[in-house]
Parts: sequence; C-alpha cells; structure tokens
Amino acid sequence: MQRGRSRDGAARVRGAALGAASATMAVAAHGSAGGGLPTATGLYLLLGLAVSLSVVAATVPRLREGRPALLALLVTGQVAGHEVIGLDAHHQGATSAQMLLAHALAVLVCVQVIALVERLAPASVAALQRIVLVLPPLLPRARVPRVLPQGVAPAPLFSALLDVSVPRRGPPVRA
Repeated sequence: MQRGRSRDGAARVRGAALGAASATMAVAAHGSAGGGLPTATGLYLLLGLAVSLSVVAATVPRLREGRPALLALLVTGQVAGHEVIGLDAHHQGATSAQMLLAHALAVLVCVQVIALVERLAPASVAALQRIVLVLPPLLPRARVPRVLPQGVAPAPLFSALLDVSVPRRGPPVRA
C-alpha cells in the first residue's frame, strides 16, 4: 500500500513539474526567438494549459513513467504553448526556424531537468525525512501557560459565533 502511495505522489510531482516547466519554457523559448511575450490573458491561458498537462501526466497510467511519455507531453506542451502565445500576441505567419529551434531546445532542457529531479528525488526526500526526525528534540520548547490568569474567563468564540449564525427557528419541541 505504501509503495502505491509513493508512486501516486511521484506521479503528481512529475505532473506538476512537467506542467510548470512546459509553460515556463514555452514563454522563454517564444520570447527568446522574437515571438513576443504573452499578456495577462495569455498567461492565464498558459496556466490552464500547464494545469491540464499536469493532470494528464499524473493520472494517465501510460504517461506516468518513462522518457518517451515525458518527451511526448513536453512536445505537446511546447506546441500548445506556442499556439496560445501566438494567439495572444496576434502574430501571424510561418513559424521561423529560430522559433522551432528555441521550442525544441526547451523540450530537451525540460526532459533532462525533470529526469534529473526524478533520479535525485528519492535520496533528497530520505535525507529530509532524517533531518525532520532529528530536529524536534533539538528545538527549544515554547513555554505556554496552561491555565488562564485568575479572573479571566475563556472567550467562548465558537459559542458566540454559533449563537449569532445559527437561526433559532425550527419545529416545535414536544413536551
């Protein structure tokens, strides 16, 4: 059961990394090739694209592992990102060789970075778990008074909120 949970978590992290990297690199590639940067509307569209790619990458079983799946999703993200930014920037015409090269380079960089993170993640998580287990005894404890000073009544905030927000109407109570 634990193994399945860690795979699901890894798939979610991979999906999130894929979506974020794809959208970010699409903007960088498009801008560096002279295609212009997106406006706020284009960024919202790219955010939707990134979330969509993330969900697909995390939930479709065949796309959860392996470099071919990663490559296919990143190429899809770059093509879709190019189109979204192109629609937003209102530039028409054929895609230049420089633009094609910039997006292809973005795909290659993303594949390598995500593959590297996937390799390093288990060791990093294991190291963080050891640190988190060791830290609590080393941290100073805050002294919190367990009893309120004499003469001070606890503020019944929850009760006060319920008194105000819960209507008193209802069916009559039988005696």
